[in-house]
Amino acid sequence: MSKTSPLTLDEFPIPSYADWKAEAEATLKGAPFEKKLITRTFEGLDIQPIYRKEDLEGLKHLGSLPGEAPYVRGTHANSNAWNISQDCPCAPGVDPLTKLVRGTLETSLEAAFDELAKADAIAVNTRLYHNAGGNAVQELAFGLATGVEYLRQAEKHGVSIEEAAKKITFGFAIGADFFMGIAKLRTARLLWSKIVAASGGSAEAQKMRIHGSTSVWNKSKLDPYVNMLRNTTEAFSAVAGGVDSLYVGPFDEVVRTPDEFSKRIALNTQTILAEECHFDHVVDPSGGSYYVETLTSQLADAAWAIFQQIEKAGGMVKAIEAGIPQKQVKAVAAKKAEAVAQRRLSLIGVNVYANATEKPLEGSLPENKPCGCTCGGHAPVAPKVETLEVSRGAEPFEKLRAAVSAARLPTARTVAMPSSSISAIPAES
Repeated sequence: MSKTSPLTLDEFPIPSYADWKAEAEATLKGAPFEKKLITRTFEGLDIQPIYRKEDLEGLKHLGSLPGEAPYVRGTHANSNAWNISQDCPCAPGVDPLTKLVRGTLETSLEAAFDELAKADAIAVNTRLYHNAGGNAVQELAFGLATGVEYLRQAEKHGVSIEEAAKKITFGFAIGADFFMGIAKLRTARLLWSKIVAASGGSAEAQKMRIHGSTSVWNKSKLDPYVNMLRNTTEAFSAVAGGVDSLYVGPFDEVVRTPDEFSKRIALNTQTILAEECHFDHVVDPSGGSYYVETLTSQLADAAWAIFQQIEKAGGMVKAIEAGIPQKQVKAVAAKKAEAVAQRRLSLIGVNVYANATEKPLEGSLPENKPCGCTCGGHAPVAPKVETLEVSRGAEPFEKLRAAVSAARLPTARTVAMPSSSISAIPAES
């Protein structure tokens, strides 16, 4: 009986990146590689079509384990469990600067900072910047700058950096870009650890506590059941990124006061991720991914650059008073709105695959409904600075559909969006 030779892959040489790129360019039939295969994000980052081990060379954040500073891989060594928090999308605690930017701060900043220093819980809710149309780099930079402002104000009132840092919970909204959401949370922990360490905080104080919530910006009143799918991928992204607690929005929360069915679906989304998928046992599942590690590093560099700009402006209070964060967020929001209008950024059921004959959900939202938390959702007061408002990419299309319906025009002919082949659909948001 003859012996079988051991199986090897020596006959298959490992191609170089140049070899791969040459083959890829050949399939493009003259179209520019950079235009067809490199994606430019709203953060200003270029996403490559392929990532390799070589891309990890020189990345400074690699090497730590889960539960070890700088906590890019999570603050726990052996668990990825999170708290299911369906009561409120915002991180709990005193958060005067978010209220200031939202235009709902009812006291002076001095009084608000006095309250902050006495509070048991402090919040940094960056979800306002996200839901006003901002990008991940802005959320990180403005969130970090706000956290630093709160540390300084607490220290002025006699509260140590060690004590104040342990009181802070950061609130991040998770959007449609699955891997961007994961990398954003990893980057947030990395940079916050760096900041607290530089301020003299212990390894325990350097741990960032993160409350995640699904996005509002990409939700729609049109074809609202698609919101379930959006929330599911966003929740998965948040869990993979290592949130400490998570709020999943009911699919009808932008339409009406959520009913029992939508609230149950939102709750069960988290329950399935934990109890059936067992993601609570998988720590940093994207760790080591060439793409995610590279994206984490890119976000860190970009966010740190804007953070330093805020510091040079005199800190977050001075920056807000000068309108720096507000103007930057509004500039990105305008680009997103243009992309949705031109169908370069798709919203399923809104600007692609619209169902012009659908029956809208019954019910409506009360005006100025308070959200019962400190994220700035209460009734507005006279604004002290330029403000930001929560917005949604689908709103112009919703208004168009409503106007056509009110005019009793032939809806199907008038507002039906042109169909696209599956291969031509732009990125979903």
